[in-house]
Amino acid sequence: MYPMTNLYIMLADIAVILPFIIRHRLKGRHKPIDNMFTFLAGVLLIWQAAVIAMRLCDPEDEQMLFICDAISNIGVACVPPGALLVALAFSGRLKGNTAYILLIPAAVSVAMVFGNPLHHL
Repeated sequence: MYPMTNLYIMLADIAVILPFIIRHRLKGRHKPIDNMFTFLAGVLLIWQAAVIAMRLCDPEDEQMLFICDAISNIGVACVPPGALLVALAFSGRLKGNTAYILLIPAAVSVAMVFGNPLHHL
């Protein structure tokens, strides 16, 4: 899967991103651009934690690998609409909560991945 060097880089990245998210939440900055960057940082954090968990779990444990893969899909599905939301917030065109409708396809995608064993295909 991933070499150990990538694992260490991801752990260092998590060590940088997590304090950023905590500091942002404690300072109470709630501008749209700040919230979108925090959202993208959180999604990256979830993806990296799931990839690290996949690297550390037993390769024979298919159920655990599936769970880690489904969790990592949260990051994969949410980055494109999150990047668009950052662009909208930066340009000043992100108005109210209606723009979050862009996250609906990502939520549906994540739900489909988690529900994959129930499809019996």
